[in-house]
Amino acid sequence: MRSSPLARFVDTLIVVADRVGGPTCGMVRRTSGRTPRLARLVAAWLLVAISVVSLMIGVAESAEASTHSTPTQGLVPGSTEGDFVHISTTTSVRTASGHGWWRYSKDSDLRADVTVQLQVNRQGVWTDVGVPGIERVRPATGGSVYRANARVPCVDRTPTEWRSVIDVDIVGVIDSPEKLYTTVRLLDCGA
Repeated sequence: MRSSPLARFVDTLIVVADRVGGPTCGMVRRTSGRTPRLARLVAAWLLVAISVVSLMIGVAESAEASTHSTPTQGLVPGSTEGDFVHISTTTSVRTASGHGWWRYSKDSDLRADVTVQLQVNRQGVWTDVGVPGIERVRPATGGSVYRANARVPCVDRTPTEWRSVIDVDIVGVIDSPEKLYTTVRLLDCGA
C-alpha cells in the first residue's frame, strides 16, 4: 500500500526533528521503533506551528528594519523634512528656531500634525527645551504656512549643540512612528 503525501510529509518532519534534536524526539518514539499515527500527526503539527512562529518573527523583524528609511513610510508614501536649528532673524529677541514640514508624492487633501521639538546637548544627553511647535498642515515644500515652528530664547551666547526632532502624524492614516532628527548645529545660544 502506498502512503499518502501527508503521511510522507509527516514522516519527513519527524526524521528532521529527530536529526536536529527537535521537540518531538523523546515524545513520539516507542521502544519498538515504530511511531503511532496520532503521535506522528501531533509531531507534524508541532513542527508546523514552530515553523510558522519562526517565520512570523522573521517577517516582523524585517518589517521593523524596513521602517527606518522614511519616517512616513507605511501606507503613505511621503517624507518628513526640516531645516537646521538656527538663530532666528524674525524676532527682536535672540532665539533658536527650527521648522518641520512634510512632503507627499502627489497632490492630496491629506493633513498632518507636524511637531517640532528643539533639543540641546547637555553633557552628552539630548534634552528637550522650550515648548514644541505643533501645526496641522498640508504637504508642502516648507513654506511658512505649511510648516511647524519651535523657538527657544537664548539665555546667553554660550556655544551649544542644537538639533530638532520632527514628528509627522498624518490625520486618519496609518504611518510610521519614526521621527526625523536634524543634523546637530553648534550655535552661540545657550539654553
